[in-house]
Order: sequence, then C-alpha cells, then structure tokens
Amino acid sequence: IIEKKRRYENFSRDFLIKFLNFSIGTIRIIHNNNEIGLPITNNFKLQKNFKNEKIIELSLFSIIRFFRFFHIISLITMKKIYQLLKKENIPDFLAAIDQKLLLFLKEKVGIPLHQVGQEKIYEGSLTYPIYLNLKEAEEFGKQKNYQLYKFFII
Repeated sequence: IIEKKRRYENFSRDFLIKFLNFSIGTIRIIHNNNEIGLPITNNFKLQKNFKNEKIIELSLFSIIRFFRFFHIISLITMKKIYQLLKKENIPDFLAAIDQKLLLFLKEKVGIPLHQVGQEKIYEGSLTYPIYLNLKEAEEFGKQKNYQLYKFFII
C-alpha cells in the first residue's frame, strides 16, 4: 500500500476526516493524468476508457474501526466527502469499493453508483470499480429520498 501511495503522490491530495474534532479517517483524491493514470484504471478491467477524461479517483478511504458501526458517522463522513468534492469542483469520480460498502451505499443509503467494470479480489476483499456523477446523485436523492438529499445539500 505504501508503494502505491507514493506512486500517485504527485497527482493526489490526502484529507483527514474529522468528527467532533477527532480524526476518525482518511481519504485521498487522485487526479487523472496521462503519466501513470489512476489505480482503478490500472488494476481493473473497465467497460469505458477514462484515460483522457477529467475525473478523479477516491482512494485510501478508511474509518477507524470503532466508528464504522455508527451509521450516523458514515452519513456525516459521506456528507464531508460530498462537500469536499463540491468545493474542489469535481463533478464525478471513480472508486474501488468493497462489497460491504457497496451494499451499504446502494441499498441502505440509496446512492446511484454504477459498476463500470469487473469485480475482483483486490487488497484482500471482493472489490467493485464504481462511478458516480454528483448531479445524477443529487437528482436521484431529490426524487427518491428528499430528507437525505436535504442532509447532504444543507
């Protein structure tokens, strides 16, 4: 993991996720580039070529184990990520997420994630390459779960 982290250092920014002034996790934004690409495009068979697109990958997303079991913390964390993406003017992203997180985001939260390639065992778990367009997610939320939409937008 450290080797992979270093490889993308020139194209990425790392962020701490805080809750009540405690650092509870991390996330990395890696910008697409022509030099080495993105981890997801280098490690998965994708249905679309994202090589020349202005897109980012969310990576190294981690929450301290104790906080993972609190759904409100998960929602607050997702809101912080959403706010960060909006602040950075990032309209869509790719991510490699494990099966448990995918099920939580799609079935429990209702986020319209799109699987863009073949899943595989990656870094120890069954992992899916996904894509999300923020405008689509906002519209979906507005139509399907207005309370959740308000939570993210406000």
